[in-house]
Amino acid sequence: MHHYFGVDYEAVFETIRVDLPVLRKGIIAMLSEAENLKTPEKKTTKKRSVK
Repeated sequence: MHHYFGVDYEAVFETIRVDLPVLRKGIIAMLSEAENLKTPEKKTTKKRSVK
C-alpha cells in the first residue's frame, strides 16, 4: 500500500475494486443474520391477585 516515499495508488485502487465488494457482501449478510436473530419483545400483562 505505501512506500517510503508515497502511496501505491494502484494497490489502493485494486483493494477498493476487488476487496470492498466482498467485504460489503459479508457485512450485509452479518447484518441480515443479526436482524433475523432478534426476538420480538414479549408483552407482559399484569396478573390480578385473587383476594
